[in-house]
Amino acid sequence: MKGLVTKWTLILLATLGMVALGACSSDDGGGETVTDTSTTPDIATGEDMQATPDIAMEEDLMAPEDTVEVPSGEPQVMVSFDPNSYELPEGVSVDDAGNIAVSIAGWGSIALLKTDGTSKTVIPLSDQQAAESYTLGLAARPGEIFAAVAAGGANPIPAPGIYKVTTDGTASLYATHPAMYFANDIELLGDTMLVSDSGGTIYSVEEGAAEVWNDNELLKGDKTACDGMGEFDIGVNGLAYDGESVYAAVTDKGIVLKYAASGGDPTVIVAACALAGADGIVADEDGSLIVAVNRSNKLVRIQQDGTFETMFEGPPLDFPASLAIREFEGKRQLLVTNASLISIAVPEMTAAPALVVLEL
Repeated sequence: MKGLVTKWTLILLATLGMVALGACSSDDGGGETVTDTSTTPDIATGEDMQATPDIAMEEDLMAPEDTVEVPSGEPQVMVSFDPNSYELPEGVSVDDAGNIAVSIAGWGSIALLKTDGTSKTVIPLSDQQAAESYTLGLAARPGEIFAAVAAGGANPIPAPGIYKVTTDGTASLYATHPAMYFANDIELLGDTMLVSDSGGTIYSVEEGAAEVWNDNELLKGDKTACDGMGEFDIGVNGLAYDGESVYAAVTDKGIVLKYAASGGDPTVIVAACALAGADGIVADEDGSLIVAVNRSNKLVRIQQDGTFETMFEGPPLDFPASLAIREFEGKRQLLVTNASLISIAVPEMTAAPALVVLEL
């Protein structure tokens, strides 16, 4: 099985438009606040996957790390996932009680965790074994979790779209669109939601219906941008909402865009190759944005004026993918998924898929 899953991983890497190690590694100033103007991108206005591993419906599928005191600004591993079983966490969401959900990218499932990171259960999004699809971004409402599913082949299971999981563990297709094939992230705006499709579109989604919210050219990916060497273009990825504005990270180009919540064309907050690989994004309470830069294992804080600084870089981060902020036991915590999409495919590296926590 390991050889088959390794093949799956390589296809996943190609689909996500990965770059060679060392590409797009522009220095953003070693943690100092910078405005990158010298390395900005040019901004203009398969093979069938093999079967994924069987999913064991076990209470202790993922073991939490020993309880640790998390220093402010120092990330710690909260939950380790098993790289040998290709448990690669991608999306993350938090409910009002602080309970956590993560998506397991190639398993077609989400894992529900207690507030301390212990596993409750794993819920498949389909009653068939997952194949040729990836479960990516998550969002939570009281009693409901929504999951974005991207197609990775001609016969994806589950099919691409947005899925709803209820408290009783029932999963069902919530909405899709004929052109939605790379649903990546979800951001809730009241009773509606926005969904990024990394082909270059943001959709507005309600139950049973999805329509194009914005398809500005800036949302499109470009595998050649920032010295990229991916096989596919990866455009708009993470979404965030601060109650007034919507923000979107564009992976290949290292762009962060800002929209009015009512829609319309975006403005560019920052475009810098130091941010190539921009993945998950969250809005912090001070008005700044935090972005996971997956290709360079960085967490970056971006101000509204476009200046940015590295919050943290290096281990325990391992291809940081998605972010969520929660208030828990009187502390504000940033939750980060390690998807490990480079290290899992490079024999000389040690994959460290995990849920990481950092106190803000």
